[in-house]
Amino acid sequence: MDTTITFISELYQGQLSPLRDQVEYEHILGDIKCFGAEAQIYHMLREQELMNAVPDFFTKELKRRVDPVLFQNLFIKSEQKKILTAFEQQGIPVIQLKGVWFTERYFKHISARATSDIDLLVHPEDVQKSEDILSELGFHFEEGDPAHFHILLAKSYDNPLYSRLETEIHWNISRQNNSNTEIDYFWSESSLISNYTYVRELSLQQTFYHICLHGISHHMSSLKYILDILQLIHYYGDDMDYERLLHQASSDHNYSKVVLALSLVYKLFPYLQERKPLSVHKKYPLWSMDLARRVMQEQKDIRYFFFRVSSAFATYDTWKHKLSSLRYILFPPQVYFKHEIGEEKSVIKSYFKLYLSVVRTWLNAKSKTL
Repeated sequence: MDTTITFISELYQGQLSPLRDQVEYEHILGDIKCFGAEAQIYHMLREQELMNAVPDFFTKELKRRVDPVLFQNLFIKSEQKKILTAFEQQGIPVIQLKGVWFTERYFKHISARATSDIDLLVHPEDVQKSEDILSELGFHFEEGDPAHFHILLAKSYDNPLYSRLETEIHWNISRQNNSNTEIDYFWSESSLISNYTYVRELSLQQTFYHICLHGISHHMSSLKYILDILQLIHYYGDDMDYERLLHQASSDHNYSKVVLALSLVYKLFPYLQERKPLSVHKKYPLWSMDLARRVMQEQKDIRYFFFRVSSAFATYDTWKHKLSSLRYILFPPQVYFKHEIGEEKSVIKSYFKLYLSVVRTWLNAKSKTL
């Protein structure tokens, strides 16, 4: 079992092994920093009253990295409140997704989970109105993908600590070319936030569904996605209905995604099976903690490429969606290149540079092992 995963499992169960030495704690701390999970681990140590069970250097380094999370999340919360107030004044229904709301609601403290942007769900017919509202607040349109489920807007600030804030306006919670996600359930089960007429929050059931889909959409490549699912199962599992979740996922053609996400978390944290039994399990091909570490270090080499290809067949429910995902992996849309290799007018040159970067990363990794 992975050292870091074992530590987190013990932490959630409230008892850390006294046999762990400094070298192991240095390794665990390195992992936590690599995945940006300092806030979750620090607050879990406090929650479980285990601060004195770990070395001083461990807690001091976590605390040093948690303080900026508090200020960043407070800043984002303040900006989000301005946005939600504007939606309220314009009479546009909106649901908060993830972010600061999720942190406060399910981790119980604003600094218990790092947040970097704002995610909002609106009705498809309100997307343009939402973009107009954000434009009036100083945000500018950055990008949109016809096959995607959101548009991205960003705002710059004359602030050395936080110079840019991104806001995503969603009309769905998964790509429309590889699922049939019925978004009406999210709206019908949402509830109004106090003092608002149009601002809503997701139910626990739909939040969990969304968190599973969000993690798998990022290939569970960060410990943060795993911890989000673990947190909800550990503390709120009794109030979630797996049978209804899997039925909804099946109807939406998201069954394999949800089962993969849950199976992975249950495999990493076997104690969950006793806490809240999961009746169906599925192997996530080629996924490993080592692979996740390499992804976080931006070492997306040929092994990651094969993982993505194999995932296309394991993650999707229909052959139509499998082939659509495979086509996206092998021949991604032009908007993808902006993030991976920068602007390039020629599509052929873009693909050449993309695959060349994969081979170079793999060769560099090989040379380091020789």
